[in-house]
Amino acid sequence: MSPESPLLIANRSPHFLDKAREHFNKNQMPIVTASGTEAALRVYEEIHPSIVVLQEGIARDILSETADGYSIVTTSRENDPDNAIEFLNAGADRYLVKPSMREIEAMVRTLRRNEHLLGHANEKVVSSGDISVDLKGHVARHGEHFVDLRNSELRTLLYLMQRDGIVIRHSEFSNLYKKWNLDSSEISIRARINRLRELLTEPDEESHIQTYRGVGYKFRSRPTPSQEEYESA
Repeated sequence: MSPESPLLIANRSPHFLDKAREHFNKNQMPIVTASGTEAALRVYEEIHPSIVVLQEGIARDILSETADGYSIVTTSRENDPDNAIEFLNAGADRYLVKPSMREIEAMVRTLRRNEHLLGHANEKVVSSGDISVDLKGHVARHGEHFVDLRNSELRTLLYLMQRDGIVIRHSEFSNLYKKWNLDSSEISIRARINRLRELLTEPDEESHIQTYRGVGYKFRSRPTPSQEEYESA
């Protein structure tokens, strides 16, 4: 992602948008604001921002339309775990409760650093079994099918693929997500893994990502339906 790429912040509160413009302009970070869903979609089509910060209600509308090609930070006034799971499953990269402008700025800078690091791969493709990942295009291919991935999903999949056949414990994912400045709770980890599994599994097909109850997750380039292994891990 280019560091000049503008940040899109969409919120129905004029006061929130005024504070956002003041804060990010002061810190010399390009910003475009929108006061509702239609305005946010229109701005996205015009400038194609890489990172968007969306108020909960707007995020719900936009995620039902599209969640491809950009990183999404959802903001909420209430700490509701069910809502957090809903938005993470729908493709949001982060769910922030009553965030300050400094917290939003820190999250944006982290997402930019992560995408910049991935950009250094420059057309590199990582493959395992019938799954391959184009690091530059942020796209996974499962057999003959292409799957658009969020930044956090891409990083999670790569981490799993690089440890093919190894069970990754919840605690390891928690530490990893803290390092990436993502929600590291077990509920959020489960939501992200489940969404990734759904994206990469065809109907009537065994998943490459297996769950070991109470332990963690394993990626297999050649998935197995063995339930005994799940129970014994």
